[in-house]
Amino acid sequence: TTASFNQFLKYGNLAELIQIDDFIKEQRLQDILKLYSSNETHLEILKLLFSNIDEKKSIFQLFTVMKKDFKISKDKFYEMCKVFEDNYLIFFLQKYKQEKASKKLYSYNHAFLPAISHNKKFKNEFSNMIFLELINKYTNIYYLDNIDFYIEDTNTAILSIPFFNPFLVNTIKKKLETSLKKQTFDEIYIITIGTVDSFECENKQIQVLPFYEWAVL
Repeated sequence: TTASFNQFLKYGNLAELIQIDDFIKEQRLQDILKLYSSNETHLEILKLLFSNIDEKKSIFQLFTVMKKDFKISKDKFYEMCKVFEDNYLIFFLQKYKQEKASKKLYSYNHAFLPAISHNKKFKNEFSNMIFLELINKYTNIYYLDNIDFYIEDTNTAILSIPFFNPFLVNTIKKKLETSLKKQTFDEIYIITIGTVDSFECENKQIQVLPFYEWAVL
């Protein structure tokens, strides 16, 4: 289970990569991006979007970054973002009950980020992986302050902390206490790479689970 999870974490959710040698998997991911793009500008838009997964960015903010290096109109940029969204290449996650707040951006495959960027953002990749698991099961998913994901249907809060350790508990409690003053959750999970633990916060049990155990609950 652990070995399979490590491969999934590193190379993503494309079944074809299972049969490809590790040393060419990253190149294959880059080639797949080109297949989605009809020209160089479209490819750069897609790379920009994928390089900002798990970030709170408005489309206008992304456009501002894009236009520094590429000549493209605002309308065209917005149009391509909508095309990618309609084709489920990207997802925009809304803040709960705050439609005007910046949305968080996610990719349909978390492994594209390390394939296109030398900047390591492991927490972003891991959070994207959690998002993909949620989007397969639930419709009403949001984010909150200090809460990575909130599932309205089950009133569940989820925190993405890949490298959890007991020294983080006090810091996590402070963040959760602020959130729990605003809203009560039926369940709270912290999703990790491989840690199992639990602790209490405001008389609420917090479950700490590895991704591969939480995903099959």
